[in-house]
Amino acid sequence: MRQFKSDKSFSVAAYVRNHAGRVGSDGRPTEVRSLHEGWGRYSYFEVLEVKDRDHHVLWGFYNDMSQWAYHPGATTERGFREAVLQPFVAGADSVAIIGAGGGRDVKLARQAGAERILAVEVEPAVPAILRGKLRDAFEGVYDQPGVTLHVGDARTWLERHDDRFDAIFFWSVGGYPQLMLEPGNMIRTRESLTEMLAHLTPDGCFFMGYDQALDPDMVLLRQYATTLEQAGAEVVAFSYGDPGLEFALIAFSPAATAERKLAWRELFQRLPTEAIGQPIRRIPAAQLVQPNFTPVTDDRPYLGGNIRNVLTTEGIRQLFYLIGTSLAIAIGVILWLLPTDETNRRPPPSIQGISILLGANFILLEHLLVLEIFRSKYMYADSLMQGMVIYLTITALGSVLLTARRVGPLMAISWIGPVLWLVVPSIGGTLVAIGALILATLVTGFLFPSIFERHSESRLNIFALDAFGAAIGALVSFFVPLLFGLTAFRTVALVGYLITSIAVLLIVFPRRGSLPDRAPRRERETSAIPVSRAEG
Repeated sequence: MRQFKSDKSFSVAAYVRNHAGRVGSDGRPTEVRSLHEGWGRYSYFEVLEVKDRDHHVLWGFYNDMSQWAYHPGATTERGFREAVLQPFVAGADSVAIIGAGGGRDVKLARQAGAERILAVEVEPAVPAILRGKLRDAFEGVYDQPGVTLHVGDARTWLERHDDRFDAIFFWSVGGYPQLMLEPGNMIRTRESLTEMLAHLTPDGCFFMGYDQALDPDMVLLRQYATTLEQAGAEVVAFSYGDPGLEFALIAFSPAATAERKLAWRELFQRLPTEAIGQPIRRIPAAQLVQPNFTPVTDDRPYLGGNIRNVLTTEGIRQLFYLIGTSLAIAIGVILWLLPTDETNRRPPPSIQGISILLGANFILLEHLLVLEIFRSKYMYADSLMQGMVIYLTITALGSVLLTARRVGPLMAISWIGPVLWLVVPSIGGTLVAIGALILATLVTGFLFPSIFERHSESRLNIFALDAFGAAIGALVSFFVPLLFGLTAFRTVALVGYLITSIAVLLIVFPRRGSLPDRAPRRERETSAIPVSRAEG
């Protein structure tokens, strides 16, 4: 856990340092103690209690970053969220809370009179702890009447249910560093935000909010506002604090009547102008316009965080060219330096090229399966694990079960799935990906060990070439989705497999039986290098 620990302002250490020396109005020191520490499914989860006569707060941290706060008991302080959200939620019958965390918004919704509350939390450790050993500390917030808890991805739940809500809360949605180059989930895309609006009642409101420190130039805020407006919603936004502390964005149901919109506009005039001594300002509509706006979509979810404040698309493209050129130079130098003698000869140029293709193809197909699962499951961490296990299992079966006599016809049949997928790119998902790639994956698992055995006098060179190909495949797998999208990467991976398999079919064994089922016994007994995938 030490790798996550820091002394930044959002860390546990900073919170302990900032509160430990304080005293309450009764002169007694503020009590600061850790209530929980432990690994969850996606993060290291901690709960810190800060308590004195005047304040009692339970802070939640994920990977040493403060994420939420819960205020036990009756509180007379109305924070920014309560001041802005509660007037719009008053009288609501149903509320959905995405990223329920410590239950602050559940409590807010109950205080506003909501009778039906859906709380969605993706990290299983949070509700497990809050409903377990810390149930009393958190006042059994998830076990209150009318509260339904769903542990899992919010978008999956929304797509599987037709429920409508008078309010949907979506707080703490800023772009953290890990979301810059890895999507994490697809909860921030145009399709996802449109899905949330579709689950509002005609009188419903959609609320978003996050720390201003994550978006000091309002890049994300303008992206969200423009995306929601393009989906038909009327949008207003607020800034809290001086200097800025939080943003809040409210989008009204596209199906709202003119009378309802007028009532909302009148409500704007009655909203408080401060909370806990900090100003609340409405952001002018002109400042919510994003010039040259390209929405973040399911096909290109990677730039959904605040990476646009750090790298431009052109900057990423230049980085791709730089790394690619450096890799090509490194491959040439290492190949030139590889020793050659009677036991380690350099293979023919055609075999060298095929070895590189095989390495690249292995990584490309593996990453394609991961991304296709991600496009239907929406959780990248889960998709990565599922995709790798499925892919490595099938390639292992291919290396064990297939023989040269079977692989030729099977290879030709394996082209059907990729070709059909290229012709009809609109289809996708886990089952489609497995169906289209299962034979290709079996064949891929067989090819490298067979070529490795066939050219026993060049094994070191082939092993190195395959590793270089894997590096090229990893480079393409990282940058192509970033620059061109997931569908473009699918095309690259499928075409890569077709080129690789056709090259093997035409060059390695152009006639039946030229590729042996297994190595000669003497070679198997004397070989010092095990036959296995470098990548696996």
